[in-house]
Amino acid sequence: MQSVTSGNPALAPHLFVGSIDGRCCHPDHETFVVGPKLIINVYLRGGQRFVLDGRQFVGSAVHDERCRPSVLMINVKHSSKLYFNNHDNGAGLCKVKASASLSWLEQEIGTSEDRPPALERFLSTHLSHFAFEPAPDLIEIAEQISHPPVSLKGELLTLYRKARAIELVRLACAALVANANKAENRSSLLNARQAERVRNYVLANLTKNLTIEAIAKESGGSASSVQRHFKQQFGMTVFEFIRRKRLEAARDALEARGVTVAEAAWIAGYTSPSSFISAFKKAYGACPGEVRA
Repeated sequence: MQSVTSGNPALAPHLFVGSIDGRCCHPDHETFVVGPKLIINVYLRGGQRFVLDGRQFVGSAVHDERCRPSVLMINVKHSSKLYFNNHDNGAGLCKVKASASLSWLEQEIGTSEDRPPALERFLSTHLSHFAFEPAPDLIEIAEQISHPPVSLKGELLTLYRKARAIELVRLACAALVANANKAENRSSLLNARQAERVRNYVLANLTKNLTIEAIAKESGGSASSVQRHFKQQFGMTVFEFIRRKRLEAARDALEARGVTVAEAAWIAGYTSPSSFISAFKKAYGACPGEVRA
């Protein structure tokens, strides 16, 4: 493994990049101390098992009909103990590692207010982790770090690896944010579908005694989630929607069938005609008797 250095001494301790191609160089159960940092391990071939602050992690390329690289990101918020337990010494392991101190990341990508919410949640949680199959551009960067041009030596090789380490961090963080956005979009779609089920159930059962518990049961959610998702989708509470639709039904009955005000009040779910008249006038700017056929 090689540490990145540069002409800026303040940057050197904050960014690290290196690679292993062959056998893991760390003996099993030898303990190391890891400071606060974001770790990005790219497994091009093989894999390894390790324990960080008492939690077991497994990183490995996927081997089925072909070898597919994988990435394991881990956020270390405070100093932690690390040891490996590969048993086979990681034979056949090809891995690229980049790590960045959290203080350097804050300097480079801004404070919590500037970061995407998904990245902020990840960087604020000790041992948060994210495993994913990388896109070709990230694999290419990892391959370049693992097998740099043979013509590069000394400081030029250091600059080459440093530049690719920064790009590796960027691509991994972008993949984390994209995955979170995809999950949020999927969740939003499910929430919208639930709200539509609530709406359809309410419209089909306007004349019944509707309770939020019964509505939630029919729509397959909790009472709180039903109310929250419905308001997000339609801009009103479930019972505001029920009152509006019942008033619409009462108005239609007045206009089309000429029902009495008392009957219209019952259709709208009011036991008091005076309360119904007040609500009707507020909604439509006219008294029920004025629209009655």
